Amino acid sequence: MEVDPRRDHSWHVPRPDMSKHIGTPNVCSSCHEDKGTDWAIQTLTQWFPDSNYQNSQHYGIAFYAADIGHPAAADALSYIAQDINQASIVRASALQRMANYQGQNSLVALGRAVKNSEAMIRIGAIQGSAPYPAHQRWQIIAPLLNDDVLAVRAEAAGALAQYWRELNPLQKDQLKAPLQEYIDIQQYNADRGFGRTNLGNVYAAQGKPKLAIKEYQGAIAIEPYFENSYINLADLYRSQGDEASADKTLALGIKNQPKSAAIHYSAALSKLRQGDKTTASQLLDKATQLEANNPQYWFVYGLSMETTDVNVSLKAVDKAYQLSRNPEHLFSKCDLMLKHKHQGAAQCLNQLSKLAPPEVIQQLKSRY
Repeated sequence: MEVDPRRDHSWHVPRPDMSKHIGTPNVCSSCHEDKGTDWAIQTLTQWFPDSNYQNSQHYGIAFYAADIGHPAAADALSYIAQDINQASIVRASALQRMANYQGQNSLVALGRAVKNSEAMIRIGAIQGSAPYPAHQRWQIIAPLLNDDVLAVRAEAAGALAQYWRELNPLQKDQLKAPLQEYIDIQQYNADRGFGRTNLGNVYAAQGKPKLAIKEYQGAIAIEPYFENSYINLADLYRSQGDEASADKTLALGIKNQPKSAAIHYSAALSKLRQGDKTTASQLLDKATQLEANNPQYWFVYGLSMETTDVNVSLKAVDKAYQLSRNPEHLFSKCDLMLKHKHQGAAQCLNQLSKLAPPEVIQQLKSRY
């Protein structure tokens, strides 16, 4: 209910070994505050030398890997999503996190999930299919438009509505009834920011900007701390070529929600489009402070600082790579080093050579 922290009322085998690796809490260290995690691991090993739990695989490791963008997360999430021994909520959570990881294994997991008997898992598949293009996402989740469960039908309709202009007449006709159910649900929740924002998203996708703006503004009036309302309204203004209104909307968002990294990031992009690099860099710097584990914020901040302070730029891009392990971020770091004749360029190229195709490395070396 977002009112106060809630316990999940479940009993788990203490896993101090996971605490050591990914920082999750465990009941041993929570009580014995004067002892360390290593003490808890050693004690449990002595008490239960034949335990199958300590140092065993756990979905928490995969979720942590997904949160930090580890390359191995994709396969791990796919495995968990299809593991019938896992609880439905765990499998659904794995599917939801797969939104950041496309690939053949992910597609297989999503395809199986939409046929699962558990509604929670089917909804997880809808959320996990988010990154796929319209035609592919339609193929994955369109069968759920006729689902027996209203929540599933509505979730699928809301997800596919964003591609309204790309759908053919037959697809729009198939979407019509469940989309109306989705709209009815949002209108019922119109006293909340998310309800109004969701309505705005539908109208924006359908090419009804005036109705969309009305809903976004209504969401802001009702819940001025709901960050998506500002970002989506600003995006709509931007698409109409009204950057001034987008900038004004995001400035209001920062005023009402000063701890929102997403609003600061969106405001920075608006400033960049207006040619105000100084203010954009300041906003990006703030976004990295508010959400220090977001590699995209660090990456764009680094690029924005190239003409101002190359060292700051390199540190930020390197931070992005350390968080994401995305070879593209490392490529950008090497590119910056070569461009500015940095002494660490050779070392960077050597590191990149283990991840990038030979022709890419050769092209960069030709500039060295």
